[in-house]
Amino acid sequence: MSDVSGSGVTGEGIPYITGYPLAESGLYALAKTWPATELPRPGSVWTHTIFVEFAELATLDRPSSLAKLFRRPSMEQRFGYDNALLLGNDPLCSEMLSDEELFWFGRLATGLYGLPDEPIWARRDPDFYVDEVVLRIWDQQWPRLRRSFKFCTLTTTDRSQDGFAFDLQLCPSSAATSRLRFQGRFEGWEAVTSSDEAWMRGLLADVWHPERSEIRQALRLIGTDVLGGRAAMRPICELLVSQSASIQMDVNQIVDLVNEPGLLATSKLAKMFALRTVLPRSEHLSDESLRFVAKNIDFLPSEELEEFAPPFSERLWATNPVMLASLWLDDRPSVQIPLRHAAQGIIAAELLDGLSAAPDLVHPLLTVRPDLAELPEFWGRTQCWPKVVANIGIDLTSHAVLDALVLGLHDEGAMTSALHEVGTLAVLKCIQTLDQQPQVSQNLDAWVRHACSDTDAVAKFLAQSTASSAGTIYLVSQQLQPDAVPNDFGDDPWLIALRSYSKSRRKLPVELLAYGFRRGMGWRSRSVAELLSITFEALHRAAEQDSIPETSWSMLENALPSVRSDFSWDRALRLRKAAAKRATDMRFSAEDFLGLAESEVLFGALLEEVWQLWDGSWFLKSMAKERGRGNTPTAHKCHQLLIDFVERKSHWW
Repeated sequence: MSDVSGSGVTGEGIPYITGYPLAESGLYALAKTWPATELPRPGSVWTHTIFVEFAELATLDRPSSLAKLFRRPSMEQRFGYDNALLLGNDPLCSEMLSDEELFWFGRLATGLYGLPDEPIWARRDPDFYVDEVVLRIWDQQWPRLRRSFKFCTLTTTDRSQDGFAFDLQLCPSSAATSRLRFQGRFEGWEAVTSSDEAWMRGLLADVWHPERSEIRQALRLIGTDVLGGRAAMRPICELLVSQSASIQMDVNQIVDLVNEPGLLATSKLAKMFALRTVLPRSEHLSDESLRFVAKNIDFLPSEELEEFAPPFSERLWATNPVMLASLWLDDRPSVQIPLRHAAQGIIAAELLDGLSAAPDLVHPLLTVRPDLAELPEFWGRTQCWPKVVANIGIDLTSHAVLDALVLGLHDEGAMTSALHEVGTLAVLKCIQTLDQQPQVSQNLDAWVRHACSDTDAVAKFLAQSTASSAGTIYLVSQQLQPDAVPNDFGDDPWLIALRSYSKSRRKLPVELLAYGFRRGMGWRSRSVAELLSITFEALHRAAEQDSIPETSWSMLENALPSVRSDFSWDRALRLRKAAAKRATDMRFSAEDFLGLAESEVLFGALLEEVWQLWDGSWFLKSMAKERGRGNTPTAHKCHQLLIDFVERKSHWW
């Protein structure tokens, strides 16, 4: 192999270097050939071949340093070449190439890696030592490419054999042999120009200052991880230079370098390098590139993914939320944890926008961002059943979650689920709180309607109500008949609710007055006298002023005693008759009866109505005999009016 460079080579009078693998032996042969002009036979040469095991060749940072082991044989010194040679591993720093050498490097590297399937050749000047440039190219290559690289720095004919094509060959520039002679129809490609693309600038920068460059080490790492020989050099370099701040390569082109069917698609290291470059610029990734990143994101170490995950998560959620959700649920902690952390930084509005397009992601999203359950917008957009959310582990009884749930839900089934999971009493208390807030949702009446199906819970709510419950109490009164709420023991829940409100605000709305009065006229309450005492007088005043709403009067009318048709218009009269009959029928105590009205006029009119009843006179006389009744000045005065009324009626009779 070293002695077949063709006719005319020795006439150039310069040595040359040949490198080629002996694959079956696991050796690489590096040979230097000198013209043997001192010998009588024309064309004689001396060749010193150094054999390097593939494994040893891979350990060298600068295989070009092997060239210093060459010794020119002679007739006197042609023995001792069968001994092992010792070579120290030189550091990367070496003599800087001249401008002319850099130019040659660019030409040859452009041909080798720009046209990786072509045999490359170039004309060399006998006055220029190009061997050093070729060896520097060899230095940059990774072990697998290095041990397969076949080159000859001086030949006149193609050195290739069947299945053993040479990568790089240089021919003399003399007029007689101005080009390399190829057999067959292939003529190779002559390296005459140097590429100015970024990948080539990266290689030139590396060979100019290898001790400052990070490319060479990366070439060793990635090159070991890929197949493809010379064809892999350019995409690897493009990938590496894309990380430079001075080179703004399109992120989708970077992904294309490591995506199928590219040569780097099988390299985990190449994908890791690509991910490091594109993740900080995730906003520019196409949908296809995002899918690639998501599929291969585990190639990044967890601490790096923690840094790069936020922009990637935002972009992926906006385009493919299903894929991001699958990463949140990934079994690998190195993927799951950083991406879940990144999800915390995504604006809630953006998460909800994605959820609208993919409602099935409620479970994974709430697993990562349980705080969304505290937003009415979440419940409003998803109408998610609270049972589903509770199964994730979110506490529905939390004030923030429950408030958001009540404000957002309007689906009938979801409301029923909430009442079952949280409890009617808790929901009513939540409604009570929300009712005090301005611009609250008009959906509260629907909640109250559903809650009122549980009258036992409504009774507990009324019994625990405060002055702030007025709005909710009114909503309950709109949904339930007055006798619907149980009162099996103790004070009537409705009495407690109305009393609490009246004590703080002193004036009950006429609708609640009518409701409370009607409750007192019914069969369910155990606090009839107390209900009438806080509702009768104010409701009677409203009747005199004709200010009772028709809906409230319709509720009352069927429970009131009938009157002659010519008095049917007098609603106040009917209320007096109802109160008089109720007090008499239930045998109110003197204290309860005296508390029905503070107005002397109204109390006197009420006495008239009681006296007209069948047993009314007996009822009034029995109370008149109880001396000193009344714990307040008003009650004491009414008791005196009662005594005077009974005496007057009895005397007249």
